[in-house]
Amino acid sequence: MNIVKEQKDDLNAVLKVHISKSDYEPNVIKTLTDYRKKARLDGFRPGNATMGLIQKMYGKQVMLEEVNKLLSETVTKYLTDQNIHILGDPLPSEKEQKVIDWETETEFEFAFDLGLSPEFDLNLSQKDKLPLYDITPAEKVTDTYVDGYLRRYGSFKTC
Repeated sequence: MNIVKEQKDDLNAVLKVHISKSDYEPNVIKTLTDYRKKARLDGFRPGNATMGLIQKMYGKQVMLEEVNKLLSETVTKYLTDQNIHILGDPLPSEKEQKVIDWETETEFEFAFDLGLSPEFDLNLSQKDKLPLYDITPAEKVTDTYVDGYLRRYGSFKTC
């Protein structure tokens, strides 16, 4: 697996992730083996379906799930390890992303646009004061809220 960050300008970057078959294949085989153990197919005893049949039925879906999970984990881990602060989430790049043929390709390259958060200094001194407001609602406002809650959630009981 290879991760490259290309800085476009001060606030934008592109993160390219290259995933090879050796990165996701062990998890795919493990998941397909679990599917095989739980499979109940006509003509086979429970748990004894052939791996080729399970691969044909579930192979692409399992591969897509594992690639997606691996991609999500690695992007998140890379951003936290490199201490990159972004605004929002990484978005798939419309310009940098190549078209992927899931049927034939075994190595994938993904590109994400990152909106980097700007760096700023907040210079506060001991002289700077923030006002602390003590808010007390009017008696009429609290009575209105109490009456509303009693009507919505209250119930009548006879004593």
